[in-house]
Amino acid sequence: MFTGIVQGCYPVTAVDKQQGLIQFSVELPESIIAGLTVGANVAVDGVGLATVAIDGCRVSFQDAEEIQRSTLSTVVPGRCVNIERSATFGSEISGHIVSGHIMGTARIVKAEFTENYQVLTLECPSCWMKYILTQGFIALDGVSLTVVDAHRGGRFTVPLAPEILQATTFGYKGQGDDVNLEVDPHTQIIVETVERLVADNPSRQHQ
Repeated sequence: MFTGIVQGCYPVTAVDKQQGLIQFSVELPESIIAGLTVGANVAVDGVGLATVAIDGCRVSFQDAEEIQRSTLSTVVPGRCVNIERSATFGSEISGHIVSGHIMGTARIVKAEFTENYQVLTLECPSCWMKYILTQGFIALDGVSLTVVDAHRGGRFTVPLAPEILQATTFGYKGQGDDVNLEVDPHTQIIVETVERLVADNPSRQHQ
């Protein structure tokens, strides 16, 4: 479990792509590595990955299915990624509960600057919009954000404070870039439960 509060963005140092499997290493500071063990789960651009090796400041991650449907499928050395260690019992949750299991990617179609914020408009498959609600939570590249406007057509907007732009890879991203998307798990559970109840009881549709 994660909170969507990214601890920093750090460079990928090596990538090993094999059939159906990707392993890559990230250069991390001691403050992030402290207490990290092989097998521990870490959110990399919002994708929960198992740590497979720790060599000094280089930490390696490996996965197949989760990476293939994320932007990490095209990761290359030199690219920076957002990093968040798993939440610990009793720790403060400043964002929202994030699982690290993304739905797929969304594309930035517009990036506008206001006096204090950058506002992004993103596009995703319209079938996902039932989980994306105005004033609801969403995680993009592992960053916990609040949706300010959601449209049924498949577009939604989020604000990025200067602190987020400085601490995450959003400082490098703009129109045309893809980001990993995870909807709020609680919202997804509620929506799918209601849909299942209605499907099981057709008479409810007319009440």
